Amino acid sequence: MKTFSRAILFLLLLFSCKPDGYNDKGFEYIGLSGIRVNDGFWKSKMDLVNDITVHDLLDKCYKSGAVRNLEIAAGIIEGTHTGMWFSDEHLYKAIGAACYSLMVKWDDRLDARLDSIISIIAKAQEPDGYLNSNITGAMRHQPSGTGDQGRYKDLKGSLEIYCLGELYDAAIAHKIATGKDDLLNVALKSAGHLNNTFGKDQGKCYDVDGHELIELALVKLYEFTGEKQHFDLARFFVEARGDSSKRKLYGPFYQDHMPFIEQKEAVGQAPRATYLYSAAADIAFHNHDKAYIDALNILWDDVAGKKMYITGGIGSKHENEGFGAAYDLPSLTAYCETCAAISFSMWNTRMFRLQQEAKYFDVLELTMYNNLLAGFSLEGNSYFYPCPLESDGRYKFNLGFDLPDRHFMFNEPRATRKEWFPCACCPGHLARYILKIPGYIYAVKNDMLFVNLFIDSEAEITIGKRNIKIIQQTDYPWNGKINLRFETDKPAEMNLLIRIPGWSTNKVVPTDLYSFSDRSDEMPALSLNGKSIEIVNENGYANISRTWENGDELILTLPMSARRVIANEKVEENKGKVALMFGPVVYCLEKIDNKNIKFVSISDKLTIEREYIPDLLGGTYVLGGDYEMNNETVKFRAIPYYKWSNRGENIMKVWLP
Repeated sequence: MKTFSRAILFLLLLFSCKPDGYNDKGFEYIGLSGIRVNDGFWKSKMDLVNDITVHDLLDKCYKSGAVRNLEIAAGIIEGTHTGMWFSDEHLYKAIGAACYSLMVKWDDRLDARLDSIISIIAKAQEPDGYLNSNITGAMRHQPSGTGDQGRYKDLKGSLEIYCLGELYDAAIAHKIATGKDDLLNVALKSAGHLNNTFGKDQGKCYDVDGHELIELALVKLYEFTGEKQHFDLARFFVEARGDSSKRKLYGPFYQDHMPFIEQKEAVGQAPRATYLYSAAADIAFHNHDKAYIDALNILWDDVAGKKMYITGGIGSKHENEGFGAAYDLPSLTAYCETCAAISFSMWNTRMFRLQQEAKYFDVLELTMYNNLLAGFSLEGNSYFYPCPLESDGRYKFNLGFDLPDRHFMFNEPRATRKEWFPCACCPGHLARYILKIPGYIYAVKNDMLFVNLFIDSEAEITIGKRNIKIIQQTDYPWNGKINLRFETDKPAEMNLLIRIPGWSTNKVVPTDLYSFSDRSDEMPALSLNGKSIEIVNENGYANISRTWENGDELILTLPMSARRVIANEKVEENKGKVALMFGPVVYCLEKIDNKNIKFVSISDKLTIEREYIPDLLGGTYVLGGDYEMNNETVKFRAIPYYKWSNRGENIMKVWLP
């Protein structure tokens, strides 16, 4: 199918499936259907995902047994389940990534490959809608056949419902990308089963899954189909968590120690927590629940103000893959799971949908250019699970997994990237999200157009009854000039709000967790059709209210230079240390570039210079300068953090004396 007709299908599905009574308060992200990313920083990352990563994900799902497990459950082959008991989610994420790839770049062979896999999933689904390869496969070997003896017996640890959340997301993406109903039908049948099984009504199970995600997926299913039962079940799962009146609670690791609206501190595993917060934000967007919004604001302040790394990563503890105490942010043993970076990003886009404040995109941008991008290699086929801020080259932080009664492939931990994991939740999640990023560049609310991200692109946007084309040209994040050109058949009256990044006004993050040690006197500048205009800052956005005409040109110029960052004094780990940033990009040092890395120190007087080296790591802007060691002048070189560990095991540091 040609690209044009596929884009029309995308739009028809997107707008024809709004539910009855759906209230989006006039707010909408432009989404992928209206965006074309041109050559530049993110285009190269998306091409890598399309050309390499998506195919690698599906290959690994075959090799690791995820597809085979569903074939066993479907009765296609004989055998026993191998690998993680929740391996279904690895495949569903890979399918989702492949579907977003098809939206960006159609591929007949990839489409056919998905058809083959989806037919297996459909056969593995039981007649009443239940779907889980581990449980169904095991039940096939029981005398009573495929009964429900094993279903939902260990919701705390089985991740049965969590896997379905990934299925629903993939099913919606598949319908939008291809127009086909086969995977969506599987998802809707499954959701019907969940609605018949769980809830407040007498005879239904009053319990929740140990791993949040289904809540998000059910709201998305509601938005796509208009069936209110999905929204109601999502709200049930959020509000049953922490409710000890009818069920035994799982505890803080699962955010199941008290009701969501009473939680004041982010605890437990970081992805689980931020999935819960994202779902709560979605629910609050639709029902305007003040208690939800108040809780979300308190939790966001806790994470962004006390528990976030300078790379935008969250989750400091290996033992719980999650949050530690306030200001406990170790570098060498930082977890900063790739999935947590993505779920944190998801939460921020949803908080912006609730409350249009630039701080959410300031934090999202920090995560995007650092922790998130570090998740996969420059070749696109090896990955990080945790993303620490320091490595001694020996501590094998990158995930292994071992249980005495199971054999796992790709089991060995490493101090560098790995080609796959026993628990392969991160690679598919990362590939899928990178392809979705352009959909957040712009947002519309009534007569307001928000410019949130700076990505070289073209967008078709409707404001009221006016169609506008915006051509954004920029070499961001390496250059601070953002040029917006407007094309329209008729003059369009609107408020254009363009984000003024906090880092460009001497604020590293929207809290006091990090700050610049060196203040810049340069400030952002705006010009309209060649004439300077004043920046009136409203919640982090410059608001330009006018009638826009064909050919109008708006230029935002951000002052960009290498800056030193210091942490709040309550972060004991980083006392007396600095980190280096250029715009939103965090830098680090690797031993391969700095033979005396243990002795590198960055004084306040040291001049930091930037240089582009075309043959280093695919072409890289490095930061460098001279420091004193043993009365000698020695040079250092820093590379973008997201490019570290592309040359094997290595000593690395973000924070320097």
